[in-house]
Amino acid sequence: MGSVRRMCGWAMAGDATWKHSSYVLTILAGERPARTMHGQSALSAFVYCASRYFPTIGDSMTTPQHHPAGDKPAGVTRRLFRHALSAAVAATLVCSMPLAMAQAYPSKVVKIIVPFPPGAATDNMARALALRLQTALGQPFIVENKAGASGILGTQFVAQSPADGHTLLYTASGPISTALKLYDKVPYDADRDLVPVSLFIANTVVVTGRPGAAQKDFPGYLKYARENPGKLKYGFGPAGGLPHLLMANFAQQTKVDLTFVPYKGGAPVLVDMIGGTLDIATGNLSEVNEQLKAGKIVPLAVASRERSPVLPDTPTLVELGYPDMVAEAWSALLAPAGTPEPVIRKLNEEMRKIQRDPAFMADVARQAAVIKPSTPDEARRFIRAETVKWSKVVSDNNIKAD
Repeated sequence: MGSVRRMCGWAMAGDATWKHSSYVLTILAGERPARTMHGQSALSAFVYCASRYFPTIGDSMTTPQHHPAGDKPAGVTRRLFRHALSAAVAATLVCSMPLAMAQAYPSKVVKIIVPFPPGAATDNMARALALRLQTALGQPFIVENKAGASGILGTQFVAQSPADGHTLLYTASGPISTALKLYDKVPYDADRDLVPVSLFIANTVVVTGRPGAAQKDFPGYLKYARENPGKLKYGFGPAGGLPHLLMANFAQQTKVDLTFVPYKGGAPVLVDMIGGTLDIATGNLSEVNEQLKAGKIVPLAVASRERSPVLPDTPTLVELGYPDMVAEAWSALLAPAGTPEPVIRKLNEEMRKIQRDPAFMADVARQAAVIKPSTPDEARRFIRAETVKWSKVVSDNNIKAD
């Protein structure tokens, strides 16, 4: 290899050959260059370098042509050239493998694991995504529900699956964001064991009240809570869910004393809100929108940065003076760590197409959700930031899952 480096090193005098020679050096050293030289392959770059200094490739080729820099070699054998050329050809094949891999994917049935029961909002959106990916990529995409331990079992299954893109995870934030803080033993590290393909949709958290209450808006409820510590009953479910974390964070930051009433899920919270047992509650907008439209509960504030198109007259908590009170119930598609980048990129590109489809956009809007496109890198940064934010809330409030 040192002889090959010296051979190409003599080609580094003066002009554009420097770029081609250094490119070949990178390949011959066993490294993958960051990009091709002006769209050229490894082989074409090598041939360019060789043709300048070995214009006749034949039996008579024993020494390089004149080169202005460095000492001239005693001789360069045909064997050395053959070895160098073989290395360049091999590097060309290696560089072309990602493209071939992406073109071949998927080669069989793709399973999308949803770590929640059938019929949940996450499950419904996963099935909509699977159907569209199947149409676009020409292989079956099937949804399998592996519920248990608040999403941990299904997430673990994907984290331990082969990293070939044929087993994917579609999940809400909990199992890959706050689970490590909420549970004592989680058998995976989401940031280490999974790689995001893309965020997909998001749903704002909404604070709701009772239509017959004396307080008519969020500031009114807050005033009552301050004047009557512990009397305002706040319902949430499940423990450690995003709606719960939002209000735990709000109570801590504002020093307001609420009586927290835990439930196993959002449905019994709604029942007691409508029945008058609770004063306020939080939930994902898509899950409470029908009751809002029916007037059974009233919206007090939304936890998005901008007003929801579904509730244009409802202020955000940011507008009301609480800039840190932003909570989105997002979902994302992920793959096992080590899944080839071309496969991740191909899936991401197809998801972006789906998110731009007018029919899909209308379907998401009907569910009171918003589309949340991202690149894989943007998704990773977002998930990491969310994990840090909400894990701190969990720790500061000593919250543990049921």
